Amino acid sequence: MLSGWSLVGLIAAFFTSTSFIPQTIARWRNPGHARVSYLTLGTLGFGAFLWLLYGISLHDWIIIGANGFIDANLVLLAAIQWAQEHRSK
Repeated sequence: MLSGWSLVGLIAAFFTSTSFIPQTIARWRNPGHARVSYLTLGTLGFGAFLWLLYGISLHDWIIIGANGFIDANLVLLAAIQWAQEHRSK
């Protein structure tokens, strides 16, 4: 059973981890959708990567899972955006 703070962490991880899913879906469905800067994606991705390393050091699966998911989603979003920008040329 999760402690109170672990449950708060799990809920926070869920919302943070899934926050870019709507952007990814919108970009996938509509190539003309406003782009996200690569600097924003890189900065957020680097921060999530550092959190991932921190979670690994603590053996905290909530931190590891949330930030691994964030990084995977950001890589997917960047790849979709890059492909759409280069396909139209």
